[in-house]
Amino acid sequence: MATWYNAFADLKALYQALPPVPCEGCGSYCVTPHLTLVEFVYLLRYLGENFSRPEMITLLQAPMVPAARFPGNFLCPLQDQKGLCRVYPARSLSCRAEGLPVIDAMSGRMAPVCRQGKQKQLDLEVTEMTVGDWLNRVGAISMAYHAFYEEPYFLNALNIECWFAVMLDPKIRQPFFIKLRNLLRTEFNFEFLAPYYLDHTDLAAQLDLIDKFFHACRQKRPRQAVAAMRRVIAEFPRTGSYYQHEGRESLKHLFHLEP
Repeated sequence: MATWYNAFADLKALYQALPPVPCEGCGSYCVTPHLTLVEFVYLLRYLGENFSRPEMITLLQAPMVPAARFPGNFLCPLQDQKGLCRVYPARSLSCRAEGLPVIDAMSGRMAPVCRQGKQKQLDLEVTEMTVGDWLNRVGAISMAYHAFYEEPYFLNALNIECWFAVMLDPKIRQPFFIKLRNLLRTEFNFEFLAPYYLDHTDLAAQLDLIDKFFHACRQKRPRQAVAAMRRVIAEFPRTGSYYQHEGRESLKHLFHLEP
């Protein structure tokens, strides 16, 4: 298995290759970020080196606050009271790409895309293919550690609250996620957080429904399968974009249904 040292070196190389995007520090477009496993571990290392234990407990227990400007999204818990990023050197790829015109073009008008510095970036030759290459590279780094984007969970990235759930929520019992939890706990000593953990995501319930969907499919029980997947799509806003596309595609291709 690859070492975290090698993974961090690869991740740093990718980050350093990204075009600089001036940030005005307004915090208005910063919703809770989605990260791959290696990006989350990179963030954990930064938190461990720069946050005190009381600060980490406060972060862990912070409620998820809806982003009024972007329905269905939540404000990033890593901002300070002035809207500035407290983990700026360790921010994820999704954060680093904000402000690029291509990200705006790839997203809907109601998507949480930063447009503050857009005019400053019009000279940057970054295409959708370029962004796709970045995503593939950051995904490839995580492939050394887990079954990246494979059935049944199709995990490529989670929001930070869901990653904390994977690490600390005892209700998540699937072997796939227990393996990830053990990996995280072996490398990082954050056991002190366990007594303070408050689940804000309901990720455990969503994963149980995904299991029920695949079990019903194997048992050839389409009604139960469809009901489970529609709940996966509709009832878990706090898990962000996790399984939204996959759930809709499952209903479309397996049952010829729209969600």
